[in-house]
Amino acid sequence: MKTKIIILGVLVVASLGNILAEDITLKDGTVLAGAKIMKFDGSEVRIMHNGGIAKVGIKALPDDLQKKVSEMPGSQPTNPANPAATQTPKIADQPTTRAGQAASPAVILISGDNSSGSGFIVNTGGKTYLYTAAHVLTGMDKPTFKTPEGIDVKIPSMNSLEISDDPKIVDVVRIPLAGALPPGFQLATDAAVDDDIVAYGNSGGESVVTALNGKIVGIGPNEIEVDAKVVPGNSGGPIVRKGTNSIVGLVTRAVKKPTDIWIKDTPFEGVRRFAARPERVAKWTQTTLHGLREQGKRIERMRTETLAIAAVLDLDYFTDGVDAPTIQKGDFSVREVLKLAAPTKVGATVNGAVATLNATLRANSSIKLAEVASKQAYGKFFGDIYQAAKSGVTDMSKSDFFQYNREAYQVEVDLRKEVTAEMLKIAREVHGASF
Repeated sequence: MKTKIIILGVLVVASLGNILAEDITLKDGTVLAGAKIMKFDGSEVRIMHNGGIAKVGIKALPDDLQKKVSEMPGSQPTNPANPAATQTPKIADQPTTRAGQAASPAVILISGDNSSGSGFIVNTGGKTYLYTAAHVLTGMDKPTFKTPEGIDVKIPSMNSLEISDDPKIVDVVRIPLAGALPPGFQLATDAAVDDDIVAYGNSGGESVVTALNGKIVGIGPNEIEVDAKVVPGNSGGPIVRKGTNSIVGLVTRAVKKPTDIWIKDTPFEGVRRFAARPERVAKWTQTTLHGLREQGKRIERMRTETLAIAAVLDLDYFTDGVDAPTIQKGDFSVREVLKLAAPTKVGATVNGAVATLNATLRANSSIKLAEVASKQAYGKFFGDIYQAAKSGVTDMSKSDFFQYNREAYQVEVDLRKEVTAEMLKIAREVHGASF
């Protein structure tokens, strides 16, 4: 009979940080303990919690959390089915200024396989560019670019993107344009608090250009803060000084901080919305759409590999081997995680180490494996995984990534170190492994 080795208090999710370490009660009454929001794609939220990983529709969240998640920086709404085929983009039926309406053809609707955003045409330095946010293009395979009238904007080459290499303004991309184009905006060299502005963009990803009026409420050397109610879909869109053709900002992010005694009942209590100052970008780096996407994939791959390492903590350990349980933990099981990670370097190592350990222990199932031999077997098991986990970090460095991706890369590195340290602790304290 198999004897199961119990490892108390080891949960895959418990090792994966605490960005949002609190309980979430869904509208159907389900409680997700120790929850952390991982990702939001506009319709579905991925949540890590003490019971595993859950995928839920945003409508399943409590109302206050729905609002918070939908305003997460970088969140992108899912496109409606064939939006370009079913409707012609148009200016939303709401008050706009005459100057804003005249400039509207330079506002660009950007759509991809599962996300959408905004951009705008700019004339600067004797050249014409399409500006947008880096995070808008990172997740897109074959983006399309249309004017509000539904006219395609032809991109000469997706192999000639320029991404900001300025560490203070990272989320900005521009694409050189050529040929017949709508009149472009100009980049303003000045901006001031209380300036009236209009934020144009693809609000909510509905293929409709909205014009949101507001003011500049804060200004810094690299960003402005506005009170126009921009939402996902506006990312990459222009902030135009009202009554002019001048760009004062490019929509990049929204922030909602916890309310405390100092913030409550002040203008800073709700969501704060920021835009980069594109005229302040001091340095550009040449890249391609493939290069931009590939960096995002590398970060995603690193995250998947870290999940595989965390799954090692939740294997079923028996005296004659280990097993990857199929019991669902959230929307995933340990076995599913290992299968998902199998094509990656670390995932392949984890799966191979499991097979080798089982072969070693089961080859000696007729006799009791000597304690020293057992320790050696587990030492090799955890040692192989540890080396793969470590090399996955040393194979890359911050300098490999654009400024835009360096912060995300560092988050994954820190997470990898945290999970690996937990695995080492279990290897040594529970299995007596030494390496």
